[in-house]
Amino acid sequence: MRKRTIDMTHGPLASSLFYFALPIVITGILQQLFNTADVAVVGSFVGDAAMAGVGTCSPIVGIIVSLFEGTALGATVVISTAIGQKNTEKIHKGVHTSIVLSLILGVIVSLVLEGLTVTLLKAMNVPAHVFPLAKLYLRIYCAGLVIINLYNFEVAILRSAGHSKEPLYALILSGIINVILNLFFVIVVKMSVAGVALATFISNGVSAYLLWRILTSLDEEIRVIPSQIKMDGHLLKEILIVGAPAGLQGMLFDIANMIIQGAMNTLGTTVIASSSAAFNIEIFVYYLVVGYAQACTTFVGQNNGANQLERCRATLRMSLLMAGCMTALMCLALYVLRRPLLSLFTKSEAVKRIGEIQIYYMCIMYMFSMVQEVSSGYLRGFGVSIIPTIISIKKGRVPRPYL
Repeated sequence: MRKRTIDMTHGPLASSLFYFALPIVITGILQQLFNTADVAVVGSFVGDAAMAGVGTCSPIVGIIVSLFEGTALGATVVISTAIGQKNTEKIHKGVHTSIVLSLILGVIVSLVLEGLTVTLLKAMNVPAHVFPLAKLYLRIYCAGLVIINLYNFEVAILRSAGHSKEPLYALILSGIINVILNLFFVIVVKMSVAGVALATFISNGVSAYLLWRILTSLDEEIRVIPSQIKMDGHLLKEILIVGAPAGLQGMLFDIANMIIQGAMNTLGTTVIASSSAAFNIEIFVYYLVVGYAQACTTFVGQNNGANQLERCRATLRMSLLMAGCMTALMCLALYVLRRPLLSLFTKSEAVKRIGEIQIYYMCIMYMFSMVQEVSSGYLRGFGVSIIPTIISIKKGRVPRPYL
């Protein structure tokens, strides 16, 4: 049956943008909640060393996810623009090219990262007693990268046509499975970090399968027909022109985080654990910002394809206003509740004190991040992706951290 979607090119802009962005924001927050469950479970039932092992992998995992999500954003822009142009053939080719690209990129990154796991962790100065736990977690996680990337591209295809609720529903179900398996593998089977990594692998597979079923059954132009899956060279180039710089931009911040994490890892398990706990709290604001940035990209893509430039500009103004207000409110809430939130991860007072410092400074900086992300999303809606990346490179030089 045909799914009900949001009309991005007609009608009230504010309400359409809100109802499209809201499921994206909730999806990101829920996804992080389920990822946070990994850290919380090992921290509560195994110990600080296990929590540090999972947490120290967060910057590396972030680099991978940023690459995948950025590249998938290229598919969103290409397909949404084709929808605005009502170019059925381009939509069809763009969808199937995206599926092929997701599988190829997932395999390549998985193989490369499996080979670099030890090198990356050594470069981050992971303590000897944490190193085996971090290595085990990261290697199991890498085994599921093909599934993770397929999921990201499935989400990109659905959102390009106004479907932002379906990924949320799939995530809710798979997330519940993830939490249940976390508790089972860690508490019952005593698998420690391997248990939470395996739970993540299985739950990601559930998400990808559910979205695949939706895409192959839709009565719309974005329907996936397995027998017609093949790559179109021209559309592959269009996707990568937008997606590759977007992925690089996201990776820059995660690489900076990895450098900082490496400095923190020289300061002992307490600092590593506090950084892990604080990161898993303040990252919720990031997903709010990214949700509105992605919504802005999709709306601008369709309206640009329909040659409605004034509506594109109005989308930027409304996205900045809505994202700014919600970011400020969420930062305030996290700062006020920072102590009880940190208590969910650890009983150590030393870990809590250091975590509070990180949350304080990150809440301030997210307002600046909001403006950059939404503005970058606006430009990418027009297919302009290299400029935001260049700006990020120029301002992304990370000074040596004096911690």
